[in-house]
Amino acid sequence: MNATTSSPIIVTIETASLGDRSYLVHDGTVAFVVDPQRDIDRVLDLLEEHGVQLTDVFETHIHNDYVTGGLALAERTGAASVPVLARCADQQRELARRRSEEQIRRLPVRLLGPLVLCILPALMVATFGPLALVSLGQLGAAVP
Repeated sequence: MNATTSSPIIVTIETASLGDRSYLVHDGTVAFVVDPQRDIDRVLDLLEEHGVQLTDVFETHIHNDYVTGGLALAERTGAASVPVLARCADQQRELARRRSEEQIRRLPVRLLGPLVLCILPALMVATFGPLALVSLGQLGAAVP
């Protein structure tokens, strides 16, 4: 292991194609990571290269532009992840569930128009059309 330093060492992990940066911060012994991307192998390689143990994973915000590797990194290394991650994930799942339920509640109303305007008339024609043709044929035969 490396000796502990008096000031933290900050290693920038840049992904230029996404315009993204993650950070590994360590003191020579222990480290934390800020905003890791899902390709956690890059972080794991840096941890090994610097000879430090990951203790914490921090997320500064929800990432709309990429998938976070925070939870996977915390699980893989045994590091603590800020509870915000789990709460944010739970909130996103709850929001998605509520949106789905609302869409399901609106579905019968949205289907009513096509049902009345398209499906029922087609069923009427398919059901009563042949009957009307037979009736008209019988009326035509009865007239001399």
